[in-house]
Amino acid sequence: MQRHIFLSYSRTDVEHAMQLYRGLTQAGFRVWIDQTKLEPGTQNWQQAISDAIDAATCMVVVLTPSARAKEWVNWEIECALNPPEGSSRGALAVFPLIVYGTPEESVPAILGHVQWFNAGTKQLYDPAFQQLKKALQDHLGTTIPTARRWKTLTALLAVSVIILGVLLGFAMREPPQYPDTALIGLRYLSEDYNPRIVDLRTASTEGVPARAGYALEIDQIWAWASRNDEAYTINAEIYANDTFIGATEAVPLQEGSIQLGGVIPHTREHGNIENAWMMQDDWGRLTIVLVLYREGMPVHAQHFPIEINPNGTAWVWDTPRAHIVSVTYAVNDSLPQILDLRVTENSGINAGPGDTITLYDVWYKSDSARPDVTIKAEAYLTPGGYDGASEQYTRSTGVQRGLHALDEFEPLTWQVRDNDTRWVLSLSRDGDQTLLDRYVIQLNATTSPGLVSSTSAIVWANENEYQDFEADEDLAEWEAARTATIARSADHAFTGGEALAVTTTSGAQEDDIKVYWNRTIKGETIVGQVYWPIAAGIELQWAQACAWGCVPIDLNEGQWNTFTMDLSEIAIDDTPLNEVELPQFWIQFQADGITSTNPYTFFIDGIQFYPRRLR
Repeated sequence: MQRHIFLSYSRTDVEHAMQLYRGLTQAGFRVWIDQTKLEPGTQNWQQAISDAIDAATCMVVVLTPSARAKEWVNWEIECALNPPEGSSRGALAVFPLIVYGTPEESVPAILGHVQWFNAGTKQLYDPAFQQLKKALQDHLGTTIPTARRWKTLTALLAVSVIILGVLLGFAMREPPQYPDTALIGLRYLSEDYNPRIVDLRTASTEGVPARAGYALEIDQIWAWASRNDEAYTINAEIYANDTFIGATEAVPLQEGSIQLGGVIPHTREHGNIENAWMMQDDWGRLTIVLVLYREGMPVHAQHFPIEINPNGTAWVWDTPRAHIVSVTYAVNDSLPQILDLRVTENSGINAGPGDTITLYDVWYKSDSARPDVTIKAEAYLTPGGYDGASEQYTRSTGVQRGLHALDEFEPLTWQVRDNDTRWVLSLSRDGDQTLLDRYVIQLNATTSPGLVSSTSAIVWANENEYQDFEADEDLAEWEAARTATIARSADHAFTGGEALAVTTTSGAQEDDIKVYWNRTIKGETIVGQVYWPIAAGIELQWAQACAWGCVPIDLNEGQWNTFTMDLSEIAIDDTPLNEVELPQFWIQFQADGITSTNPYTFFIDGIQFYPRRLR
């Protein structure tokens, strides 16, 4: 076998490899690449590749992040650098050419000591090729021969033009022979198996919401081609990070849109669900590689990166993009709680076997108004997977722009079974059941039933009216009476990092400790949180929240106490407070043992005016 340059590459980078092959061949080098040298029907292709490496004078490696992760590329490099026992050859010189990605992303550790050539982009540029060509010439100790014997100077110049054109990503001699293709979209199912369509325009930045530990299935992929051509077939390959995990079968090329079908997993299959992967902790990106074949050989590949992000929004072509903001719920006969769904997967709600969970409200936010599109919420309790027997639905409602609660909401009630561990809540388009948003809420009965297990998991949907005391301007409408002073403090916080700290040196009279929120209120409900620290020598007597009428505040020390004022049930002169404008809201309490030498500080946070009734 005549000695040659062995060209190593990843199958996903076949387009770059073939460009480089054509450029080196036109420059006069003998190049071995499996695309042209490995005969169909080869019984032991691994041995054939090993023999080709042994017969080579050196190796050129096409490096990309995908190639760096490929087992066979690293195996070929290992074979080149470490001859098998008994071999008459020494280690081959290896010339790495980076065509895509940074050196950190593309160069494998085994080549860390080798100087590489960097094309700096997905296309092969002439400077990098000229450097590589010079290095190969120096290594071979000979002048590069021309590919053909041209008789005129014009012909010699034409060869240079061909080389440059190939390395710029197109052949100057003639237009590309393969048809134009593109990925149109794909549909995937995750966690509860309601389908979502990926919006490829935002997939690489916003990501798709998939979570480690759950199933992921891609059941439909669509591509586009510029023409019919019986010589070509097309398929899609799927990579997690840079690891190959599955592919569709190749289908004939046809003009227009082409449905490629479902992806058959290659590795890490989900144990219980056919044709699905189990999402791994280290999966940060999916890459869809659209591969075009001519007579069974890959000739063109396109990469489409899709970020994986549990809060991703790169889905649903047809607006609106609606997201669940928060829900109002209660356990047994407790006060309603408002969940911040961003943290409930870890903190959960305190409900266990035998408890009753009632869902009162679902708040959503949409980027556009679509009265022609209706959405609904659905929820179920489950020990793990989907549980249709427990599933309940809300009524459908037309989509409004901004932040809104689902209209005509009827409370939904469940009783927690012995094996239930999760409460799954989703928002979907009515009719085609396309999933818009979904949350998994853990059930956790480790503390008193009916309360949120982590107080950081409570927040109100109406962000403009939520008093969180995270900035100095949050104090502008608050003032303290008599012996009390107010300030922001990080000692305790219900949500965020700070709360309103109220310090007093006297607690003998009820007016000694009064804190005002000077906000005109007209609505249905006020909810807030008060934290009473445990303090030596101080005994709390009573506390209340008021807006003309008052409601008591619990005195549980060392924890946050939630109070709810239903203004429709409080009346002054037979007029319910929800029918009038209230000029002020305040909190006051009385305690024994507070003195100038023994002051007391308590904390207020999460004060929220709610424009609708909770029940």
